[in-house]
Amino acid sequence: MNIFLLGYMGSGKSFFSKKLSKVTSLDLIDLDYLIEKKEKKSISDIFLNNGEDYFRKIENIVLNNVVKNNKKIIISTGGGTPCFFRNIELMNDFGITIYLKKDPNKLYNLLVKSKKGRPVFESFKNKDEFFNNFKHREQFYLKSKIIIDCDSISNKEIILKINHILNENRFEK
Repeated sequence: MNIFLLGYMGSGKSFFSKKLSKVTSLDLIDLDYLIEKKEKKSISDIFLNNGEDYFRKIENIVLNNVVKNNKKIIISTGGGTPCFFRNIELMNDFGITIYLKKDPNKLYNLLVKSKKGRPVFESFKNKDEFFNNFKHREQFYLKSKIIIDCDSISNKEIILKINHILNENRFEK
């Protein structure tokens, strides 16, 4: 059973995947890290030098390799991963998808202050482009098997909630 953490940029996918890995003792794979390792350059450099279309093709190849070669792992995805090449269906077929749902206004404010390079966010010309992108992506996130509203509970409660759901074994593959 793979466990995929999905959500928009800044929703905490990397943070929660590390915490969940410790709680469950399951191995963790960060999809962006695997892509950077495969391409021998940063995500920002891939976007800059090769473009988003190239990145999405590589992302799909890496995702396919991960789901077909591993069992019982936690996978932190990129914010756009579910939105291309039917990746959301692939992840739902090969495990449990968990959408870390956060208010887009809070995400926008967080991303504006962030020092982390985020090529997609940096490409937006204005706030409306951000909200349009969020709205487009959320239709894919909402296809997740589990949706957790992260705005109303603490980080500890989020981890406990995910772990409780996983321990119920109702999603075992």
